Amino acid sequence: MFRKSSIWFVVLVSMVALAFVATGCAKKQVVKEESAAKPMAEVKKEEVTPAPAPAPMAPKEEMKQAPAPPAPMEEAKKEAAPPTMPAPIDLTSLRIWFAFDDYNLSTQSKENLEKVANWLSKTPATKIQIQGNTCDIGTAEYNLALGERRASSAKKYLEGLGVSPNRLSTISYGLERPMVPNTDEGNRSKNRRDDFVEMK
Repeated sequence: MFRKSSIWFVVLVSMVALAFVATGCAKKQVVKEESAAKPMAEVKKEEVTPAPAPAPMAPKEEMKQAPAPPAPMEEAKKEAAPPTMPAPIDLTSLRIWFAFDDYNLSTQSKENLEKVANWLSKTPATKIQIQGNTCDIGTAEYNLALGERRASSAKKYLEGLGVSPNRLSTISYGLERPMVPNTDEGNRSKNRRDDFVEMK
């Protein structure tokens, strides 16, 4: 009786072991069959692990290097540089002439006055005196008044060009200061003039 029971027990254990082995093989076979049934591309996709996403690129503007600030020495040189002074002007070459017994400005006179105004705009601290002169024809009193009108004509034109009246003064010498002797009409025409003198 004991022997029969042992035989049955061995048979039962063998069958259970066979059942386990058969079940394991079946599972492996199913997995293999499923893998074979899938396309190769899908299998590869499953096998390959995705690569990590690349880090985002920095914006172009951030990648550009900011311009280097100017060196302190360069800044100091710029500050220390003295202001450029305008070229000196020969005011005697810009004097203006008038017709006989007249104080109206000619085209040439206006051009000279524009040069004077341009120079004054570059030298804001400069003041000038406009001196009116005449030839010797007429009385001294009449020529003093005519010389004043000539100087005033030039002053008004300069003011119209933007020169401050505070920088301009006038004086009449009449016939007292001829540039050349009043010996003939050619010389007299040279004495009917306005002179410009820089005031210190």
